[in-house]
Amino acid sequence: MATHPQPGSMSFEQYLILDQNNPDVRYEYLDGQVRAMAGGTLDHSALGVRICWLLSEALGIQGPCRVYNSDARVRIDAVNKCYRPDAVITCDISNRGTATIISSPHVVVEVLSPGTQGLDRGDKFRDYQLLPTLQEYVLINYQVQLVEVYQREADRWTFRSYRAGEEIDLRSIDIQVAVDQLYAGIQIPAHLPESADKENHNA
Repeated sequence: MATHPQPGSMSFEQYLILDQNNPDVRYEYLDGQVRAMAGGTLDHSALGVRICWLLSEALGIQGPCRVYNSDARVRIDAVNKCYRPDAVITCDISNRGTATIISSPHVVVEVLSPGTQGLDRGDKFRDYQLLPTLQEYVLINYQVQLVEVYQREADRWTFRSYRAGEEIDLRSIDIQVAVDQLYAGIQIPAHLPESADKENHNA
């Protein structure tokens, strides 16, 4: 979740100094503008924690791919932006250790919220598509047990959605995560009334 950009313009290096020196606030960088990320609901936080844990369990510790939470920054040089997704998987071993920026993400996950779902579905997704390493973009719904996955296939992106009782299939890294496990213990309904469900999907 994010607030409006802060006034003024700064370089990327200045942004990093600001972000690193203010551990209580997380910032995103938008071509000279800095946006402070506001705190979300407890359900939003729980979903972010849960997806990181489930992805980490599924990936294991033997392969090159690792998952990181919103502490990690994802930089998009083509548009001079830096985002902090709720979860990101990179299979680039150079994105490890003391590095604080991921430049080659493989999978990006955003937990939607009322204030950010338009941005997550719009500008952020368009920006993330500029990263040639990105293979899948995942959106986790906050109103109903629903996960949307956009996957890169040659020169286009395909779409699949997963609901309660199904397994999220992240084909690019060959792992599956049960929707039921993701939402377990979180008071989010498995289904919405038909009219509300259509409105939610079209948001």
